[in-house]
Amino acid sequence: MESKEHLEIKNEIYAALIKDGFAPSLESYLLNVKPDITVDVNGTKLAIEVQKSQTTIKTILKRMKAHTSEGAHTLWIIPESILNKIIYHKKWVEVIQKIQSGIVFIPEDGKIRPARVDLLLGLKNKYLDKYENTVEISDLIFEKNIEYDLNVVTYKEWWIESYLELAEMVVT
Repeated sequence: MESKEHLEIKNEIYAALIKDGFAPSLESYLLNVKPDITVDVNGTKLAIEVQKSQTTIKTILKRMKAHTSEGAHTLWIIPESILNKIIYHKKWVEVIQKIQSGIVFIPEDGKIRPARVDLLLGLKNKYLDKYENTVEISDLIFEKNIEYDLNVVTYKEWWIESYLELAEMVVT
């Protein structure tokens, strides 16, 4: 059963996609799984998964393999409230970030904001580094993760500059 927050995020993204001229569908089957939203983005099928609750790595990979087998790319969206609660210990977030070329996506008013959960300069504490703006679905990068043989969604590497700024602040 979906939580109220999960349903709100899904509906906000769905409405924003319609407003932006896309034709998304809710809970449509791709093979044997139902992504929260499926939408065609410039000829590429996108399966959007809002992940708010604890899940297993096996489930993540199973869902992504089903999407990939149907030619879709998977976009995992994780609410910031969840990232802030689990930033220290949840492997499923680390796996999603690794598969999405180092990025997690946060929902924000129907849009998405790229982010990274990263170690703070080799220390044990982790931090959440967010891109300065939300991004359009059409600006995402659709690629193949060769290591996992999965179709994924990612975004440009913005964090290198912010990471270097943070390193400079910590060192001085």
